[in-house]
Amino acid sequence: MSQTNITVRYFASLREALGASESLAWQPGMSLGGLRDQLLARGEPHASALSRTRALRCALNQQIAKEDALIPEGAEVAFFPPVTGAERPAGAMQGLHLTADLRGCDPAQPLMADVTALQALCVDAVEAAGLGAVAELFHRFTPAPGEAQSGITGVVLLAESHLAVHTWPELGAVTLDVYACNLGRDNSARVEALMAQLVEAFAPTGVQRQLLRRGD
Repeated sequence: MSQTNITVRYFASLREALGASESLAWQPGMSLGGLRDQLLARGEPHASALSRTRALRCALNQQIAKEDALIPEGAEVAFFPPVTGAERPAGAMQGLHLTADLRGCDPAQPLMADVTALQALCVDAVEAAGLGAVAELFHRFTPAPGEAQSGITGVVLLAESHLAVHTWPELGAVTLDVYACNLGRDNSARVEALMAQLVEAFAPTGVQRQLLRRGD
């Protein structure tokens, strides 16, 4: 009988210490807290990164969960630091917040009205930029009376904060919003890379950008 594994992903400062992810053998009846204890028992670097003195959060299959939640077979588990809390170092709230209003986008391109295509773009772009996707939700609206097209609203929850996108195929327009705090590292270059990749994918004829330094 083949062994079933679970995937454990690490984000923000945990990724710096433990890498992006690892695969572990699934054990029936194991909770998120039990998994954390098992990883702690390995010693360094897990002992320091996942120490019980640190206020860490957990996600199970891309949903925030408590440590008493049981891990199902083949699950994806994530550990990440909170963006607020007692362990936050000075300056951790600081970060780069970028927005972009895109015009002249081709309304026929799949990204404007295909939820699957837009979600895949955003999740892949987050990973390529080196940020940590914890969960995502994308929704296509029902066309308004007299309209043949409808747009999409979507968000990718990041361990570092968020990516939000809204498309208007009837206007050939898109709005983008990317913010990441600097908990554990300076994420400014990652935010800029993520925004640049998204703007390039929509190929607009015009872009209006705004930049805000948060927490200064």
